[in-house]
Amino acid sequence: MKPTLQPHPRSRRREEADRPSIHSLLPKNLPPIERSHLQNPPSVVSLNLREILRPSADFSVRNFSIPQPSPPSRVGTRGETPRELAGEDACGTPRSPSVRASRFVRLLTSAATVLLLSILPVLSQTNPPAAPLPATGTLSFFNGDLLQGQLLRVTGDPRVQWQNADLGGALDFSAANLHKLTLTQPTAAPRDTTNQFLVRLHNGDELIGRLLALDADKLVLDTWFGGQLTIQRPAVRSLRPLGGNRVVYEGPTGLDGWRPSAFNFGRGTGGFQFKNGAFVSSGPSAISRDLNLPASMRLEFDLQWQGTLQLMMTVFSESLQPWGGDGYQFLFNQYNFSLTRLARDGNQAQLGSVQVLGMNTRNKAHLALHVDKAARTFTLAVDGETVQTWKDAAEFSGKGTGLVFFQQGQFNTKISKIRVSEWDGKNESSGSTTNRPTEDMLELINRDKVNGKLAGIRDGKAAFSTGFASMEIPLARVQFVELTAPAVTATNAPAANDVRLFFADRGSLTLALAGWDQKQVRGRSPAFGDATFTTAAFNQIQFNLARDRKPEADSFDAREP
Repeated sequence: MKPTLQPHPRSRRREEADRPSIHSLLPKNLPPIERSHLQNPPSVVSLNLREILRPSADFSVRNFSIPQPSPPSRVGTRGETPRELAGEDACGTPRSPSVRASRFVRLLTSAATVLLLSILPVLSQTNPPAAPLPATGTLSFFNGDLLQGQLLRVTGDPRVQWQNADLGGALDFSAANLHKLTLTQPTAAPRDTTNQFLVRLHNGDELIGRLLALDADKLVLDTWFGGQLTIQRPAVRSLRPLGGNRVVYEGPTGLDGWRPSAFNFGRGTGGFQFKNGAFVSSGPSAISRDLNLPASMRLEFDLQWQGTLQLMMTVFSESLQPWGGDGYQFLFNQYNFSLTRLARDGNQAQLGSVQVLGMNTRNKAHLALHVDKAARTFTLAVDGETVQTWKDAAEFSGKGTGLVFFQQGQFNTKISKIRVSEWDGKNESSGSTTNRPTEDMLELINRDKVNGKLAGIRDGKAAFSTGFASMEIPLARVQFVELTAPAVTATNAPAANDVRLFFADRGSLTLALAGWDQKQVRGRSPAFGDATFTTAAFNQIQFNLARDRKPEADSFDAREP
């Protein structure tokens, strides 16, 4: 057997002297480590947080300890024996300082990692998310004055705390002389309308949400802006499913993508401009855009004017010009609405006109147009009331997908809340408006109407009974529901200090306002009680609902949103 050569003791000592010491391997800012810690490691490793991390802030926890279990045989984190932890091999021979230093560094790194993970929640609490910025907007007073600025809060008096950079500091206004407050904050409303219903109340409010249930006493609506609302059934006027129609365009949010043009004809300045979420014009001008209008579409917008209404609107335009090219052109004035088929060769055709009662006594309206390209039909509604359906007997003329607005006269015109969506073929119906119905009414998608008693809605079905049968009708086949109207009660008429909140996308809500800040709106409604809403859902507050505004103060102003 060949003998094993052993190094000379002097050579071993020389090699150990050449190896780096443990203190040279550790960070310089560590406190001195006693030698006994290497020979006999303690069962608890104690680290001084200040010395290791040297934080700039003062921490409430100065030391962090990690308990180490001590089983009889294996006590290390990797199953090491006490002898191995002491820096010796299985035979009791001491390990080199570099090996022992490496082991200690691993322990130190593990302890520091656990320590950092434990203090992360504390650090995150010291830097909370920034509070939302105050919304900018316009205060409108009953005497016609306007004040730009930022809304700080609204108290339940109600009083408005307002900030204006030119006036300096916060201003406090009583709501007694305020007409409305309009904000420019964007909406956080989801675009998906699948399984969503438009719920109209007898006081004129509109809410959109997912219909969970309806019975003889209440309606439960799940909303994105206020959670679940339990609404008293006598306060509900009608229900209409919105369907899952894709939204093509919603705005305007600026002039980007639009083509404005002015036709001064030697008078005024004209030209559509973007102000406070609307297109505003004071003279002959046009604005157009290719919106990729779908073949079956719903187009709606708010229209406001001063003086004489003379607005033309072309849909499915190819040229994006106010005249010429293909498409269908509507003419809106204060007495008649008409539709003309345009052709590139100049062969135009009048499809008919309709007289709209009451347009000469108002200065604003909400228009909704439904177009079925395959059927060549055009259905127009004003403030929810269908006024006319036109049908083109010839081939569909619109070769483009553009939209054009053309203001003809030397008057002020404002167009806002433009929304284009795909249409599922269901026309919006508003139900009875003159007589109070004595029975519930259900309108199906094939236009059939059934009168009787709506017992309830649950699990996607409406339980409806008539004088000859009881039935369960899938909501997918329902186009409109009108409920029996009760006598006028407190849920219909607003109280003295009630305000009306307008949603940024559609609808309104009347309540006694308890408070408004950058995050939440709190209030109480006779229809559903106390509730809290998301502030970003609203873009307007109307005060003094029972007070009539002076006619001279209600005139059109391009500065007013």
